[in-house]
Amino acid sequence: PSSTAVVFVDNHDNQRGHGAGGASIITHKDSRLYKMATAFLLAHPYGYARLMSSFFFDHSDQGPPNTNGDTNGVSINSDGTCGGGWVCEHRWRQVKNMVKFRNLVTGESLQNWWDNG
Repeated sequence: PSSTAVVFVDNHDNQRGHGAGGASIITHKDSRLYKMATAFLLAHPYGYARLMSSFFFDHSDQGPPNTNGDTNGVSINSDGTCGGGWVCEHRWRQVKNMVKFRNLVTGESLQNWWDNG
């Protein structure tokens, strides 16, 4: 049931091809599609939504940005996004706005739902 479900687009394991989903997982590497999937996740009143805060990686076993094995701090760019190898999807404008929307409509019912099936 919705009250016990944790819902998400991706997680630290499956965005690297580990676990369920394999190559069909939507990640920050396709930012347009990722923003649409996250918008749906946050607009739909089901479950407890979890958002990612990632870092860029070239291979699946790569760790976070670091200097001599010590994880680097997250730098914040002038537009509010992250720098220094961090992605921080939760800071993307579209995602932040949908979090505000979800918070505003929490407890309201879903109405006028339409699908083509």
